Amino acid sequence: MSGIINSAGSRSGIIGIQSSSTQPAFMATINVVTNIATDTNTYITGTEVFDQNSNLTIGSTGSSLNSDGMVFTAPVTGKYQFNAWVEFENAPSNASYLTTAFITTARNFYTKQGAHDITGGNHNIACSVLTDMDVGDQATLMVYQPSGTASTDILGGQSAFSGFLIG
Repeated sequence: MSGIINSAGSRSGIIGIQSSSTQPAFMATINVVTNIATDTNTYITGTEVFDQNSNLTIGSTGSSLNSDGMVFTAPVTGKYQFNAWVEFENAPSNASYLTTAFITTARNFYTKQGAHDITGGNHNIACSVLTDMDVGDQATLMVYQPSGTASTDILGGQSAFSGFLIG
């Protein structure tokens, strides 16, 4: 793309699209989680691949919102895109479904897979959302298995959580 780079490091293209090295963007691979607890929200943690503006906090895997898991804090008001792909294995046949969710300050976004889609072998749940956030709003990734044997695992390194400001 041809364009002009200003003194602040922003690039403005011919059609007005701008990008900046300080624009918030992150990606983290998700760590292994074994035997996901049933009927409990599990906020999962990971390993940072990049965090362009240091807005991602990585805690431990657990059930406490905004202190466990990976928490992104919006540095500016705007529209943000979040993406996740979570590789599950060993889901029991007595689990009614698995949920992957983006939990944000303003609202929550859920993706469910029924038991017939998740038992036996490995299964991937991919989800994306475009949402508005205000300065200081937070977003995190959660998984939930409401019932069944606590044998479902998340394959680390093959699962990820990412996000970025679009404007």
